[in-house]
Amino acid sequence: MPTVWTDLPNPALEPGSPNQAIVWTGDRLLVWGSESTKGGLISPVGFFLTLSPVSWHRISAPSSGARAHFAYTWTGAELLIWGGTEDDQLTPTGLRYNVESDRWSEIPPAPIVPRWDPTVVWTGSEMLVFAGFDASPMRGGRPLRDGAAFNPESGRWRRIEDIPGGGHESSRLSDAGNTPLIAAVWTGDVVLAVGGFLADDYLVYDPVTNSWEEFASPIGQRAGHTLTWTGAEAVVVGGLIEDRQKPDGASWNPQTLKWRALATWPGFPRAGHGAAYAFGGLLVWGGFPARANGCDGQPVSNGLFYNLVEDEWLSVPGPALSWGDTSVIWTGESVVVWGAGRSGLLTLATD
Repeated sequence: MPTVWTDLPNPALEPGSPNQAIVWTGDRLLVWGSESTKGGLISPVGFFLTLSPVSWHRISAPSSGARAHFAYTWTGAELLIWGGTEDDQLTPTGLRYNVESDRWSEIPPAPIVPRWDPTVVWTGSEMLVFAGFDASPMRGGRPLRDGAAFNPESGRWRRIEDIPGGGHESSRLSDAGNTPLIAAVWTGDVVLAVGGFLADDYLVYDPVTNSWEEFASPIGQRAGHTLTWTGAEAVVVGGLIEDRQKPDGASWNPQTLKWRALATWPGFPRAGHGAAYAFGGLLVWGGFPARANGCDGQPVSNGLFYNLVEDEWLSVPGPALSWGDTSVIWTGESVVVWGAGRSGLLTLATD
């Protein structure tokens, strides 16, 4: 797949930290996180990246302290952040950043217990947060099944039904040092949740009835995977997979409630990668080799493109860098790759 790679200048906030929010606002890249040193987190900081011309601009900072292991989403007008740890303590509060006014305000405490690494989904009118873990990430944590929805227009929360089932946290995935998070997407009507401690099941949440429905999954339990909505299907790829006989990737059709396995991607399996629906297909970048007993070896230094129509994977050239944990953001014309201390802009070659 012929592409053009352009290195982006990095702001003071090093790309690739797990304690960052990164979204495309429609005309700028918004990155927010915490500056850090060997001594730990220092203070919250954020930047805008404009692409024409390419330049970084610092945004205002909230009055609260440094936050880590939080959930975040973009509403189309605001960046919403909730949960995680603030100054190393679990917090049930959140923040909202308005792009036009360059102002922060607080989100009231949610009607659920504080947690780190919750799953978050934006439905078009509400931020849904659920799952996550109830203790400091340094001490492990018990998987949680409750959740709540925040309406930014009213400024109010509502409880949502707890996640059903008796899913377990795989000892293999846990011992590998990879947090078994649940990935979720909004299809326009329902939320699809896959992986993590959901065992071999997947869940569908309907906000109209405030109910979850549980289905048996043919793709197996996995962690460190990505789940991407294409406008017609939800595509899950990669991760640490409990049963290596299961496919590396599969897509789910919300109309038929059926999965189809994707063609096997070239090279070794990967986890901790980034993915986005871009250029009419699925672009995957970075990550780590996913071995039988977890992630090990050097971080992956290339990308892959999945052609949805032809059901085939293509290699995507890029700089020979070890990316590791990566975010992939589609701008509508190009892709921003952000991770492992580097960032770049990927576009299709005009020829």
